[in-house]
Amino acid sequence: MTKPVPDPPLVTKTSTTFGSCDGSHDPLFAVRPGVSAEDALCPRYRIAQKRLPAQRPGL
Repeated sequence: MTKPVPDPPLVTKTSTTFGSCDGSHDPLFAVRPGVSAEDALCPRYRIAQKRLPAQRPGL
């Protein structure tokens, strides 16, 4: 069954940073107000796809 009205985008209302490895360097990621989760995660997903080695059968 499909929904007649889609869910609204998940938009954050706060700001925070994370990924600093116990403060040993600047944070790698940030959450900013007004940015939807999809807009924030899609570019990170593409970066991860490029960095991960391609799966090869038989190896």
